[in-house]
Amino acid sequence: MDEMETAPDRDLRLRLKLIAAYREIKDAGAVCRRFGISRPTLRKWLRRYETEGEAGLRSQSRRPHRSPMTKVEAAEEAMILVMRQKRRLGSSGCATSCGAWHWQAPD
Repeated sequence: MDEMETAPDRDLRLRLKLIAAYREIKDAGAVCRRFGISRPTLRKWLRRYETEGEAGLRSQSRRPHRSPMTKVEAAEEAMILVMRQKRRLGSSGCATSCGAWHWQAPD
């Protein structure tokens, strides 16, 4: 073999085989047993293939869309302290104000 096959390429090729096997025999249980996957996994790949084509069979990022435990920078912390002390805002008021950024930070 001239070129090493990467894991994403192997995964894509396997998923294409899953789709082809299901379309050929029309028995989800048999396909799942043959490839060692669950029915929900087979349904997921079928649904993605039907909506997005081959691109839907590629692995997708598992990274979260947002990180609720993100650390607060020093400048943000200073703004929050000003809001809590001078504007007498609680946590929800600070969150609303921080989301909009309608006020200026102190010098």
